[in-house]
Amino acid sequence: MLKYSRWLVNIFLICFLPTALASTVIHRAVEPAQVMLDITQNNHQLTLYLSIPVWLTAGTPLHALTERADEHWNINEQARCVLRNKRLFTHEENTKNVQVVYGFECQAPQLLQHIEPQLQSLLPALKQINAWVSTEHLQNKQVVNVPPHIIYLTVGL
Repeated sequence: MLKYSRWLVNIFLICFLPTALASTVIHRAVEPAQVMLDITQNNHQLTLYLSIPVWLTAGTPLHALTERADEHWNINEQARCVLRNKRLFTHEENTKNVQVVYGFECQAPQLLQHIEPQLQSLLPALKQINAWVSTEHLQNKQVVNVPPHIIYLTVGL
């Protein structure tokens, strides 16, 4: 009897152990719905490079990411930034992310202090923005929950 029980235990381990080990993968539902945002300010040029997981854009027409693009970014008024160009990139073969590049020209870049992304209407499931900020005076990473959602571009704010 003992010989058969060891045999059954070995068969059980051989059959079900790989399945049990594979089940330790973290499911996407545990991760927050997040986007990556690279912000670069060089003299009068302000560039925002947004990378969105394609699953987060479900239900959102992609052209909406570039239509009325200046309304998606609330940049402090003192800097007088104007949207000059915008581009949408998708890779149809391996579509994991959608990239959007927004180019602004700022009349008073020295007064550029913060950006408040207004992406909730486009991406209702969005919970977090991972922003990498590079300016002449600052380089840092900011993790911003939505809402509130202010990304600072100056030191000390």
